[in-house]
Amino acid sequence: IIDIAGNEPNSALKCIHQLSVAGGATEATYVAIEQRVVADQDTAGAYHLALMAQNTPDLPIDARQLIELVVNRGDNDQRLALL
Repeated sequence: IIDIAGNEPNSALKCIHQLSVAGGATEATYVAIEQRVVADQDTAGAYHLALMAQNTPDLPIDARQLIELVVNRGDNDQRLALL
């Protein structure tokens, strides 16, 4: 998952899906996915990763940064769902 996130643009959703299949991952994996989301300004990836961070408070993710990305660049459905 780390290799995918590090080398494939716009792969955040693919990586998040792999997380779900694997049932979790290392801290480095979550960080790599977050970096991919930010690099791509991927609002869909930011939305899903922010939801994960809200439901699992010990994830090494800056949920606020992801939420700001969704609020500033996402669509209305994403914004409302995060409220």
